[in-house]
Amino acid sequence: TLGALLTFAVLIAAGSVAGTDVASGFYRAWFSKPMAPWWFYLQRWLLGGVAVLTIPFLIGSGLHLLFGKGTGVTAELVGVVALGYLLIGGTLLLASVFTARDWLVTFLLTFTQARLHDVLGMMKAARTAPPRLLELVDRGLPPYHLITPTKGLPVDGELWHIIGYGTALVAVALVLFVMRPLGSGGRA
Repeated sequence: TLGALLTFAVLIAAGSVAGTDVASGFYRAWFSKPMAPWWFYLQRWLLGGVAVLTIPFLIGSGLHLLFGKGTGVTAELVGVVALGYLLIGGTLLLASVFTARDWLVTFLLTFTQARLHDVLGMMKAARTAPPRLLELVDRGLPPYHLITPTKGLPVDGELWHIIGYGTALVAVALVLFVMRPLGSGGRA
Protein backbone atom coordinates (compact mmCIF):
# COMPACT_ATOMS: atom_id res chain seq x y z
CA THR A 1 0.00 0.00 0.00
CA LEU A 2 2.79 2.42 0.87
CA GLY A 3 4.56 1.73 -2.42
CA ALA A 4 1.42 2.42 -4.44
CA LEU A 5 0.71 5.53 -2.37
CA LEU A 6 4.25 6.76 -3.00
CA THR A 7 3.91 6.25 -6.76
CA PHE A 8 0.56 8.03 -6.95
CA ALA A 9 1.74 10.87 -4.69
CA VAL A 10 4.71 11.48 -6.96
CA LEU A 11 2.51 11.28 -10.07
CA ILE A 12 0.23 13.94 -8.59
CA ALA A 13 3.00 16.17 -7.21
CA ALA A 14 5.30 16.12 -10.22
CA GLY A 15 2.88 15.25 -13.02
CA SER A 16 2.58 17.78 -15.80
CA VAL A 17 5.50 19.78 -14.46
CA ALA A 18 6.10 21.16 -17.91
CA GLY A 19 4.24 18.95 -20.36
CA THR A 20 1.18 21.15 -20.74
CA ASP A 21 3.33 24.25 -21.19
CA VAL A 22 5.60 22.53 -23.70
CA ALA A 23 2.59 21.38 -25.69
CA SER A 24 1.19 24.93 -25.65
CA GLY A 25 4.53 26.54 -26.51
CA PHE A 26 4.93 28.80 -23.49
CA TYR A 27 6.32 28.83 -19.99
CA ARG A 28 5.21 30.32 -16.72
CA ALA A 29 6.92 32.66 -14.29
CA TRP A 30 6.80 33.18 -10.54
CA PHE A 31 5.44 36.60 -9.59
CA SER A 32 5.46 37.72 -13.24
CA LYS A 33 9.23 37.76 -13.34
CA PRO A 34 10.58 36.07 -16.47
CA MET A 35 13.08 33.30 -15.86
CA ALA A 36 14.70 30.51 -17.79
CA PRO A 37 12.24 27.63 -18.31
CA TRP A 38 14.70 25.06 -16.92
CA TRP A 39 15.01 27.04 -13.67
CA PHE A 40 11.24 27.47 -13.34
CA TYR A 41 10.50 23.78 -13.90
CA LEU A 42 13.33 22.68 -11.62
CA GLN A 43 11.85 24.85 -8.84
CA ARG A 44 8.39 23.44 -9.44
CA TRP A 45 9.79 19.91 -9.42
CA LEU A 46 11.65 20.56 -6.15
CA LEU A 47 8.49 21.99 -4.56
CA GLY A 48 6.69 18.79 -5.57
CA GLY A 49 9.42 16.86 -3.78
CA VAL A 50 8.87 18.86 -0.61
CA ALA A 51 5.14 18.14 -0.85
CA VAL A 52 5.75 14.40 -1.27
CA LEU A 53 8.19 14.35 1.66
CA THR A 54 5.45 15.72 3.94
CA ILE A 55 3.21 12.71 3.26
CA PRO A 56 4.88 10.35 5.78
CA PHE A 57 4.60 13.04 8.45
CA LEU A 58 0.92 13.62 7.70
CA ILE A 59 0.15 9.91 7.74
CA GLY A 60 2.25 9.47 10.87
CA SER A 61 0.41 12.28 12.63
CA GLY A 62 -2.91 10.71 11.69
CA LEU A 63 -1.77 7.35 13.04
CA HIS A 64 -0.62 9.03 16.24
CA LEU A 65 -4.03 10.66 16.66
CA LEU A 66 -5.79 7.33 16.07
CA PHE A 67 -3.60 5.06 18.16
CA GLY A 68 -2.00 7.51 20.58
CA LYS A 69 1.60 6.41 20.22
CA GLY A 70 4.45 6.82 17.76
CA THR A 71 4.18 8.15 14.25
CA GLY A 72 5.92 5.40 12.31
CA VAL A 73 8.08 8.02 10.60
CA THR A 74 11.75 7.08 10.49
CA ALA A 75 14.73 8.54 8.70
CA GLU A 76 14.82 5.37 6.62
CA LEU A 77 11.20 5.86 5.48
CA VAL A 78 11.85 9.50 4.58
CA GLY A 79 14.95 8.37 2.65
CA VAL A 80 12.93 5.83 0.67
CA VAL A 81 10.30 8.47 -0.13
CA ALA A 82 13.03 10.90 -1.24
CA LEU A 83 14.61 8.27 -3.48
CA GLY A 84 11.19 7.43 -4.89
CA TYR A 85 10.63 11.06 -5.74
CA LEU A 86 14.05 11.38 -7.32
CA LEU A 87 13.48 8.37 -9.58
CA ILE A 88 9.76 8.58 -10.34
CA GLY A 89 9.69 12.39 -10.26
CA GLY A 90 12.79 12.48 -12.46
CA THR A 91 11.01 10.27 -14.98
CA LEU A 92 8.02 12.62 -14.88
CA LEU A 93 10.21 15.68 -15.38
CA LEU A 94 11.97 14.12 -18.38
CA ALA A 95 8.71 12.88 -19.91
CA SER A 96 7.19 16.35 -19.45
CA VAL A 97 9.74 17.74 -21.90
CA PHE A 98 8.01 15.72 -24.62
CA THR A 99 4.36 15.30 -23.63
CA ALA A 100 1.59 16.63 -21.45
CA ARG A 101 0.82 12.99 -20.61
CA ASP A 102 4.02 12.59 -18.62
CA TRP A 103 2.08 10.93 -15.79
CA LEU A 104 0.80 8.23 -18.16
CA VAL A 105 4.26 7.57 -19.61
CA THR A 106 5.71 7.30 -16.10
CA PHE A 107 2.90 5.07 -14.85
CA LEU A 108 3.33 2.75 -17.83
CA LEU A 109 7.11 2.62 -17.28
CA THR A 110 6.72 1.79 -13.57
CA PHE A 111 4.09 -0.85 -14.33
CA THR A 112 6.12 -2.40 -17.16
CA GLN A 113 9.31 -2.46 -15.12
CA ALA A 114 7.55 -4.07 -12.15
CA ARG A 115 5.97 -6.81 -14.28
CA LEU A 116 9.23 -7.43 -16.12
CA HIS A 117 11.07 -7.72 -12.82
CA ASP A 118 8.42 -10.19 -11.60
CA VAL A 119 8.82 -12.33 -14.73
CA LEU A 120 12.61 -12.35 -14.37
CA GLY A 121 12.26 -13.32 -10.70
CA MET A 122 9.95 -16.22 -11.56
CA MET A 123 12.33 -17.40 -14.28
CA LYS A 124 15.22 -17.25 -11.82
CA ALA A 125 13.20 -19.20 -9.22
CA ALA A 126 12.39 -21.82 -11.88
CA ARG A 127 16.08 -21.90 -12.85
CA THR A 128 15.25 -20.90 -16.38
CA ALA A 129 17.61 -18.61 -18.24
CA PRO A 130 15.75 -15.47 -19.29
CA PRO A 131 16.07 -14.23 -22.85
CA ARG A 132 18.92 -11.73 -23.21
CA LEU A 133 16.53 -9.09 -24.55
CA LEU A 134 14.44 -9.20 -21.36
CA GLU A 135 17.56 -8.75 -19.24
CA LEU A 136 18.69 -5.78 -21.37
CA VAL A 137 15.29 -4.10 -21.16
CA ASP A 138 15.23 -4.66 -17.38
CA ARG A 139 18.67 -3.05 -17.03
CA GLY A 140 17.70 -0.13 -19.25
CA LEU A 141 14.50 0.78 -17.43
CA PRO A 142 14.66 2.88 -14.26
CA PRO A 143 15.16 0.68 -11.17
CA TYR A 144 11.76 1.40 -9.62
CA HIS A 145 11.74 -2.08 -8.10
CA LEU A 146 14.57 -1.09 -5.75
CA ILE A 147 12.38 1.51 -4.03
CA THR A 148 9.95 -0.16 -1.67
CA PRO A 149 9.04 1.17 1.76
CA THR A 150 8.72 -2.41 3.04
CA LYS A 151 12.29 -3.31 1.98
CA GLY A 152 13.77 -0.22 3.55
CA LEU A 153 16.52 2.00 2.27
CA PRO A 154 18.64 0.40 -0.46
CA VAL A 155 22.34 0.08 0.31
CA ASP A 156 25.65 0.22 -1.56
CA GLY A 157 25.33 -0.41 -5.30
CA GLU A 158 21.54 -0.30 -5.36
CA LEU A 159 21.49 3.05 -3.58
CA TRP A 160 24.03 4.56 -5.98
CA HIS A 161 22.18 3.08 -8.95
CA ILE A 162 18.98 4.85 -7.89
CA ILE A 163 20.73 8.14 -7.13
CA GLY A 164 22.69 8.06 -10.39
CA TYR A 165 19.70 7.12 -12.52
CA GLY A 166 17.40 9.69 -10.91
CA THR A 167 19.99 12.45 -11.11
CA ALA A 168 20.64 11.61 -14.76
CA LEU A 169 16.90 11.81 -15.54
CA VAL A 170 16.66 15.28 -13.97
CA ALA A 171 19.89 16.47 -15.61
CA VAL A 172 18.84 15.30 -19.08
CA ALA A 173 15.45 16.99 -18.64
CA LEU A 174 17.12 20.27 -17.67
CA VAL A 175 19.54 20.08 -20.60
CA LEU A 176 16.62 19.48 -22.94
CA PHE A 177 14.81 22.50 -21.50
CA VAL A 178 17.90 24.61 -22.28
CA MET A 179 18.37 23.15 -25.77
CA ARG A 180 14.70 23.19 -26.65
CA PRO A 181 13.48 26.57 -25.46
CA LEU A 182 9.78 27.10 -25.29
CA GLY A 183 8.12 29.79 -27.31
CA SER A 184 9.25 33.32 -26.51
CA GLY A 185 5.70 34.58 -26.92
CA GLY A 186 4.33 36.34 -23.88
CA ARG A 187 1.61 33.90 -22.75
CA ALA A 188 1.82 33.01 -19.08
